[in-house]
Amino acid sequence: TDDSDAHGSERITDYALLVQLNPQQRAAATYTEGPVLIVAGPGTGKTRTLTVRIAHLIRDKGVAPESVLAVTFTNKAAEEMQARLADMLEPEVADKITVRTFHALGALILQEFATEAGLPANFTILDEEGQHRLLRRACPELSGREARAALAAISAVKNELAQAEAPDPDILRRYATALNAAQAVDFDDLLARTAALLEQNEPVRQTLHQRFRWISVDEYQDLNPVQHRLLRLLAAGGANVCAIGDPDQAIYGFRGADHRFFLSFEQDFPGARRFQLTQNYRSAQAILDAASQVIARNPERQALELFSDFVEQVKLTVYRAPTDKAEAEYVVHQIEQMVGGTSYFSLDSGRVEDDTQPVDWSFNDFAVLYRLNAQARLLEEAFDRSGIPYQTVGGLPLTRQSPAREVLAHLWLLRNPGSPVHWEQVLADGVGHFEAEQMDALVAHLQKDGRDTAMALEGAAQELPGLNRRQRERLVALAGFYRNLGRPARTVDDLVAETATFLQEFQGKAFSAGEEERLARLRRRAAPFRHRLDDFLAAMALQSETDLYDPRADRVTLMSL
Repeated sequence: TDDSDAHGSERITDYALLVQLNPQQRAAATYTEGPVLIVAGPGTGKTRTLTVRIAHLIRDKGVAPESVLAVTFTNKAAEEMQARLADMLEPEVADKITVRTFHALGALILQEFATEAGLPANFTILDEEGQHRLLRRACPELSGREARAALAAISAVKNELAQAEAPDPDILRRYATALNAAQAVDFDDLLARTAALLEQNEPVRQTLHQRFRWISVDEYQDLNPVQHRLLRLLAAGGANVCAIGDPDQAIYGFRGADHRFFLSFEQDFPGARRFQLTQNYRSAQAILDAASQVIARNPERQALELFSDFVEQVKLTVYRAPTDKAEAEYVVHQIEQMVGGTSYFSLDSGRVEDDTQPVDWSFNDFAVLYRLNAQARLLEEAFDRSGIPYQTVGGLPLTRQSPAREVLAHLWLLRNPGSPVHWEQVLADGVGHFEAEQMDALVAHLQKDGRDTAMALEGAAQELPGLNRRQRERLVALAGFYRNLGRPARTVDDLVAETATFLQEFQGKAFSAGEEERLARLRRRAAPFRHRLDDFLAAMALQSETDLYDPRADRVTLMSL
């Protein structure tokens, strides 16, 4: 019943699906008569309960897997849920279930109904860096800080946040115009435009109502207003809704999440049945009691008393460090003591004592949590000095580091040759680079041309005025590259590898060790998508900082709360 249980290699039998649950979990998983709200404290097996409920619907109740929608808040959670369902069901059955984050679901719907949503079929999804680039092009008078503030205000409006400060109307207009000209949507459009599409287009709404008859939502306490509206629209055709979460674990208030949607679930879905999961499989009772004391005075709290059968005695230590540097050194020293040191130097220097006790801990058993990302630097420096391996979650995303950034730009251009943001990434530097005005002329030509990327580039190399010889040669070389890349039956992993090879040949030098490592990470992300380039690009554009965490790495994890 632990959330972290490993997946078995054999399909789980119908009987075993339910036997592995405790009585509270089993009651929640088997109730299918109406809307369900599952209040699940931390470590109570909510992911298992939710996935078993879905498997039970399909195997025991005869529900068609195509009619099941499961919505999560991170790509990692969606991947974990899909993997668990593949273990409980046949993989080909699990593949028919729609498991997405809210934003990925929005992308899926907009891609299917692009015409109805007023979008080109090959529209681009801009990540945070792409949005910033586009706004700076549209409003060059803005500084970097002013552009970020403007984007935050625009995001708040699109997410329907009650206390959102209205963005400058002229900046909002120019940004919207630039998005339209770039044939692109931003992160927030995936929700706002999808909700608007369902409200305004009855045939689309009815199609989705007929498709998704069973809807499950994980981490329901983290819904923001536009996500809540989208869910209500999807469920308005009579779908059975199951929500699971814990209002005490609402952590996305800074993004507009409102835990009151959790508290009002029974009003939104009349006749809903409420279940509670209170047995914790992750922590000793001392930890649960301490956590309960911390949150006992939370406003509007509906008490959920957790219990644990763990007999392990846990002591909470409060250490008051004289400085932030001393705090970082203390953290490293404690970990070094518990793993028995990282070298003979640890013993010789007295950093750890040779008490000949067996070491039961490895580096990946430890996590260091801090309130602000700014606190990570001193910790990283202390870990570097100690030699303890670590991974920092919340650093610069892979999508913004070379060569991953350039590879992804090329793949977006293979899909949509009219994307100015990605041409800027591809052509702004190097031999035969393009100035801003030339870039605008190229994009306008490619958008008007209408042919595939390779043919449109060859036409631009011949027809665009004002280009020098090296610029025309660069366009011809790119045309040959895209023609080769666009051949059928190529996996996404193949496309990533071939694009990386092209980049090395163009630069005339091999990648550094760090660049090779980032490329390997990108290929690992690409492999599961097989031939689904659109899904891969959407997933990378929607990547969150927690998706960079690798639980298998033997490293200490540093991450913000």
